Amino acid sequence: MTEKKTMLSLTDILKRIENIRSTPKATVKKEEIDPDLAKEIESLRVELTAKNVQFTEGALIGMAENRLLHRRFDEQAAERFAQVAAIPLRFTNASLSDFVAFDDVQQNAFMQICKWAIEVKEGDAPWLLLSGTWGTGKSHLACAALNSLRDAKGLEVRFVACIDLVKAVQGTYKSKDGISEAQIVADLARIDVLCLDDVAAVPSAFEAKLLTQILDARYRNDLPTLIVTNLGINKFDEYVGHLVASRIRECADIVDCTTTDFRRVMKERKSALKHMESIKGESQRKRIMSIEGVI
Repeated sequence: MTEKKTMLSLTDILKRIENIRSTPKATVKKEEIDPDLAKEIESLRVELTAKNVQFTEGALIGMAENRLLHRRFDEQAAERFAQVAAIPLRFTNASLSDFVAFDDVQQNAFMQICKWAIEVKEGDAPWLLLSGTWGTGKSHLACAALNSLRDAKGLEVRFVACIDLVKAVQGTYKSKDGISEAQIVADLARIDVLCLDDVAAVPSAFEAKLLTQILDARYRNDLPTLIVTNLGINKFDEYVGHLVASRIRECADIVDCTTTDFRRVMKERKSALKHMESIKGESQRKRIMSIEGVI
């Protein structure tokens, strides 16, 4: 049994065509392009055109997306390192103007770091090495000077504890993407003002090698540098090696900060005062204050 085919008249065909034309077309929402991606596309287009490299529009967009993703990843990694290299929260408000020295050693260190900061503000590139025992205010003074330079001159400053520097560099070995050891060294080599804190607090050949790279580059770039260590100067020379030691001896003022551990003294004094407040009786109070040297 054969099917009977229905033949359309010319009038029916024309009506169907008219209906198709009058049917509203589905609107496709045009996806908005990331402004950063648009800039990357145009930048890459100019670059490839200048090099006479043939490309399709699809390939261009793909390369631009890939480049943008890598750049953003690098920026995030650099930002994470910058946070590591920021002024510590404890010393965010440290200031040279309200620093009070406990003894002549601290007073000398204070005068030397003020002299260093003034020279930096005047456009010179002095180096300063603060060497001495724990708890003598070296890091406090260093951060106070950096805060002063940042606020007064708008200089880009970095405060880097060497133990954090070592961790940051070693962390780059675990990932193929992101900031590299070379980038960290290059960043610290070109920053306006750098303080390397707690040099040799956890001594290692790896740290000494990093210090050689960074300090040698800053020496050649003629940039102001501040170094803080608990080593004596002779031990410090041995640790950093002849190259760095020679250059430090040439361009750095060396300040011996060997004195009392004021952190420990302050803690003991605060504890004594707190205990004193809990004791009733004026005579007992005066006796304890006298013993602790408060009055």
